[in-house]
Amino acid sequence: MSDLPESVPLLGEVLAVCAPMVINVEIKHESAEGAPGDERVAQAVARAIDEANWSDRVIISSFNVAILAAVRHADERLPLVSSGRS
Repeated sequence: MSDLPESVPLLGEVLAVCAPMVINVEIKHESAEGAPGDERVAQAVARAIDEANWSDRVIISSFNVAILAAVRHADERLPLVSSGRS
């Protein structure tokens, strides 16, 4: 996150201004299937959603099925949608 420009809001900040909408959180993370980064990304997303109390107002989507599996492992409450390829 330290590499992001200050103008890019973090997920928790975005969720704070989006109530009462349901939000599709598209995770765009390219890696080899099952790479260690998948777990870190999934855990960070799940944690931000949980801290914002948004578990019932998000849908997690990704082209990367390994990311979706990692999100499921991080928080099984979060609904998942594959954005395309398997």
